[in-house]
Amino acid sequence: MKARKGNAGTIMIVMIMGFLMTVTTAYMKMVQTENLVRGMIDHSDRALDAAFSGVQYAMSVAQTKSDMFINDTNAIKQRIYFIDSLLTPDWDCTASSPLSYPNKLQSDWFFYDGNFELMKIHNDINKPYVFRVTSYASHTASLLVPSEYIIKSQGRFIEYSDDNSSVINEYKAQVIALVQIDFTRKVLKLKAWRQMQFQDDANFFNIDHF
Repeated sequence: MKARKGNAGTIMIVMIMGFLMTVTTAYMKMVQTENLVRGMIDHSDRALDAAFSGVQYAMSVAQTKSDMFINDTNAIKQRIYFIDSLLTPDWDCTASSPLSYPNKLQSDWFFYDGNFELMKIHNDINKPYVFRVTSYASHTASLLVPSEYIIKSQGRFIEYSDDNSSVINEYKAQVIALVQIDFTRKVLKLKAWRQMQFQDDANFFNIDHF
């Protein structure tokens, strides 16, 4: 009888230890999953930050041209626009191709060439943040709107291996921003923005209505 009680006690201890090991394993897996998801959300937010950097960059460059602050439809063509000179963007609001605009700038991928210590990224060899922009005149139906300017921006956050030899993951974000032109104060103001689907090269440089 005592032997049976001893065996029952041993079995109970083994069952409890097995239960505790299962709970511990499940908890560790849950923590690992949460850390992975948190990292993915953080990196996706960094891609969105890069896209916003593109919007700010395009606004800064655009307001350096005095024609930006002339409230007249004839001055719209003289403003600075970011396009791809290798493509023919579909600008259905204009009477001529944007390639003929005198102050067009070719868009390409830009990156921050600096130190990333404050961003908790120890990678100054490969630049993890990049963005590119395109911009065009705002319009309603076929009428140009002199007081508005539209910017589309794509941001990417690239995660590299520890030895910087390969790309582990790439996170992308794209936004479209409606910019208000203040002709009196001669400044550009971000009026509204929204996220949109990440587009390929051809579609990115075409017009999307806000």
